[in-house]
Amino acid sequence: MDLDELRKKFWWLGGHGEHILNLEDDVATVAVPRHTWNPIPAYEARLAAMFGAAGIKVQSKDAFLAELEKIIRDRADLLHAKGVRMDRERFIARMKRREELAADRSHRIREKKRDRKKRQ
Repeated sequence: MDLDELRKKFWWLGGHGEHILNLEDDVATVAVPRHTWNPIPAYEARLAAMFGAAGIKVQSKDAFLAELEKIIRDRADLLHAKGVRMDRERFIARMKRREELAADRSHRIREKKRDRKKRQ
């Protein structure tokens, strides 16, 4: 199977398969649209299963949606104005960690509320 055939088979990935960026041997590089900083494991697993059925492994590449790209661009502009060069990967890693911490805090708060209700 070549790249064009793969894009036809998975036409819904980006409208006409344009999110399939590359196919080398049996590994497809797929741009995965992100609306959060961190990957969504269920989506990644489903994508891997669908491609796996065609005998192809998936390598995901983050494709942040416009909202997240704007945050990255705004931060880069702010740092540039201060004469500092932004390390994009480091910034994204920091934002991913913040999102993980916020989700963890929210989970702990929900657990505490649930525990209080049980005790009442």
